[in-house]
Amino acid sequence: MPEPCATTERGDTLAFPGENTGWLQFPVAADGTAITPAEPECVCHRCIKEKDLKAPGGVFPLSSSRMILCPVCGNKRCPKASDHRLACTGSNEPGQDGSIFPASTFPPTQKLTAIKLDSTHAYNTSRDYFKLSAVMQVTSVLCMLDCNSERTAASTVFAPGRWAVLAFGRGYIGAGTVEDFVKACESANLEFVLPDKI
Repeated sequence: MPEPCATTERGDTLAFPGENTGWLQFPVAADGTAITPAEPECVCHRCIKEKDLKAPGGVFPLSSSRMILCPVCGNKRCPKASDHRLACTGSNEPGQDGSIFPASTFPPTQKLTAIKLDSTHAYNTSRDYFKLSAVMQVTSVLCMLDCNSERTAASTVFAPGRWAVLAFGRGYIGAGTVEDFVKACESANLEFVLPDKI
């Protein structure tokens, strides 16, 4: 057992340096010595499977409730995290021999591009913003508006005294009166799809 390097603020636990994994804490006996398990239980993926180690609740494998890391380098894809008998490579690359993480089978990430809609799109839209301000008090309405030189899809949100158009948590239009809402819609070149039934 290594010599303790620190005690907690309460003084009831001694802290010992772990092997590249931070601090390990153990309870303290009455005589001030650390109480440690005879041999720490291995939690590599192999041992979790062979010993049927379970997460709290006893239903799912332990690996479902915590990340299993190599005890030496701390990487999840290191072969030693998969099987404690294998050597640590210090690498987190997928596809290493002995690791449960295969080489990536996904194609390289491709950048998504916005679809530009122009005035010739096939939707029956309206620019009657006074009508929109009334309809949106009953239901959310799909809108398209200009944002950073592209058309963006959004929806309406109404709260008493507040008319808004937003998407993905970003507010594009917000107004406290119908008149201000209409001006903001005109400025954003907003079009909307009127619902079939209200």
